[in-house]
Amino acid sequence: MVPALVVGALILLCTLAVLWVEAGHYTFAVDDPYIHLALAKNIFRGHYGINPGEFSAPSSSLIWPFLMAPFAALPFAVAVPVLFNALCAFGSVSLFAATADALIAGNSRAKRVWVIGLSLAFAVGTNQVGLALLGMEHSLQVLCAVWLITLVIRDSKGLTTPPAWTIAAAIAAGPLVRYEMVGPSLLVALYFVYRRRTLPALLGLLIAFAALGAFSLFLLANGQGALPTSVLAKSGANPGQRVWQTALGNVVAQLHSGWAVILAFFGFGALLYRSRKRIAQRDLPSVALLLCVLLGHLLVGRSGWFGRYEAYALAITYLLALAIFADKISEWALNPPSTTTVLALVGFAALLSVRYAVIVVTTPLGALNVYQQQAQVARFVSDYYQKPVGVNDLGYVAWQSNHYVLDFVGLASREAFLARTTHEGEGGWVVPLAAAHDVHFAAIYDEWFHNLPGSWLRCGWLHLGSKRLTAAGDTVAFYALDPETRATLKPQLAAWALTLPPNVRFEFAEGCH
Repeated sequence: MVPALVVGALILLCTLAVLWVEAGHYTFAVDDPYIHLALAKNIFRGHYGINPGEFSAPSSSLIWPFLMAPFAALPFAVAVPVLFNALCAFGSVSLFAATADALIAGNSRAKRVWVIGLSLAFAVGTNQVGLALLGMEHSLQVLCAVWLITLVIRDSKGLTTPPAWTIAAAIAAGPLVRYEMVGPSLLVALYFVYRRRTLPALLGLLIAFAALGAFSLFLLANGQGALPTSVLAKSGANPGQRVWQTALGNVVAQLHSGWAVILAFFGFGALLYRSRKRIAQRDLPSVALLLCVLLGHLLVGRSGWFGRYEAYALAITYLLALAIFADKISEWALNPPSTTTVLALVGFAALLSVRYAVIVVTTPLGALNVYQQQAQVARFVSDYYQKPVGVNDLGYVAWQSNHYVLDFVGLASREAFLARTTHEGEGGWVVPLAAAHDVHFAAIYDEWFHNLPGSWLRCGWLHLGSKRLTAAGDTVAFYALDPETRATLKPQLAAWALTLPPNVRFEFAEGCH
């Protein structure tokens, strides 16, 4: 209970810190949660897509937008995912603590210290506080992963015999939250088949694949691909790219942003090798599962983006490592280890966790980036311009605007995604897209686009008023796509610029003031 309460208190403190740095406003630390809220708002109205009347698949989660849909149009919509995620974080940490308490022998004060210490290391090392404040589905994904692996541990250690329905439900739940969970669900299903619990294992897989298959048919029937566009856009894959090329690209990307997963893979691999003679036969499936999850994530997963993509794999790793080394930890609870051993354990945990501790501390400043940039662009579009717009940061603008939003990156437009990836380095592909959707104004990062049409007229630049942490760029460039629009934008931009938050500055281009 203590670790879960600590996590809850940190979530509350960080929320208050966001409200303080934004002078009473609240934003998430990245723009993506607003994509889900915009989609959820339209789902509540009976339409699947970002723009009314246009089908799109911008969410990497099948179920999350539907969970948010009943609340997305309410004034307190942004509070709902935070509260929901706080409950998920509370559940994940509580499940881990309960598992540690069941695995570590004895009933001493030393045991309680180990349980609390390991649970806090789990909470920090899986970014529980940061994920909750992001407002996306990753806290729920981690909870599903913890539930799934807890069943394996309790079965393999002989603590309990999981009921058939819990096996089926746990295997089915994860993939409905995030596609990455297909791998762990398959591995756990194989474990329970090995344990002769074949029917619930296969039933769980059947439910998961039936739901994902039905969703793919739904997408295909509405002119999309078999997977959401957001999955393709953020997977590192490009049309025509081979599987091995994507896997190699993912591994290279992990070297930059996924060092916690790499450290876990090699660190726990070394510990397993060194302890191989002491590992009980009943723990061999857990060893195989741990290494397969980490290796699978390195090959086909992604890391980074404020520590949200790798959290499930690290949560699985912490749980399985706890199970594999439970006997040794029980010995330490009875006879404290040497100072050198304690320092080595603390140092290893710190290396795994430092990135996520920094994320928690900097979340309010990351949220300030979104407030100073995406929120201000959205406010200009919804309160001043009030016409179709083209952007590369889709979420906040789409959530606030009642007009068409053209996503040049392609998360909410398969047409734009294919055009962008097919004509990489060319600028002309944006012209027919803008014309087709009656877009005459764009707010984009210049560095994301090359060789923009000469007919696009720069109106100015929106500059961040704080250190850049989560915004992809310091400056958003405003473009009129024709002279008539530029003339219309001049007084609107002048009026809006006077209302910008402190330290945020709009620099007018020559001839636009």
